[in-house]
Amino acid sequence: MTREKKITDMLLDAGIITKEELAAAEEEQKIWGGKLEHTMIQLGYFDHEFLADLKSEQFHVPRISILNKEINEKLLTRFQKNLIIQYIFLPVEETETQIIICIAEPDNTAALEMIQKISDKKVTFVLDTEKNITKAINHYFHTELGAKECTPREIREEKIFEKTLRSFDRATFDIFQQNVFEHENNILLLNAIFSLENALKNISRDNK
Repeated sequence: MTREKKITDMLLDAGIITKEELAAAEEEQKIWGGKLEHTMIQLGYFDHEFLADLKSEQFHVPRISILNKEINEKLLTRFQKNLIIQYIFLPVEETETQIIICIAEPDNTAALEMIQKISDKKVTFVLDTEKNITKAINHYFHTELGAKECTPREIREEKIFEKTLRSFDRATFDIFQQNVFEHENNILLLNAIFSLENALKNISRDNK
């Protein structure tokens, strides 16, 4: 059973989503990629906090708020930045016998095993939302992970806009920019509009 199947079964069993809502989310995921649970959050089925609480209960991992923790920067240097970013975790606290590490995916066995392997002490896992852990990583490592969250519709519109710009050749795009508000050269403007129309038709056909 895959990790996503485990999570969706949990949500279905708890009555949080219906089979129809799951099917709709899976269709969105096929189009735009990403994690299925993130797609369901973007569709408004539940929020990050609810998902973290559910995982905490189901996997018996204590829930914390990592944004309220002050992490010793020496502790951060014990782990490679690229691994922290790849697996989305942060060391929170260290004692003589263990290291407490905050994760977002207690069902990701491969990641948990990797974290334990690179730690020189016993690891105790605690849990927060991926969103909060990402914010903490950005704070301590001055990165910009997950800076923008979009709904599936916003993602769709943004990608279509990017495709449209790429469909223009440079000269036609310059002409369109220069003439869109100036009608002194109607032929050039008309050609630019036709080019835009054809580009949008191609994009519409590609996205069917």
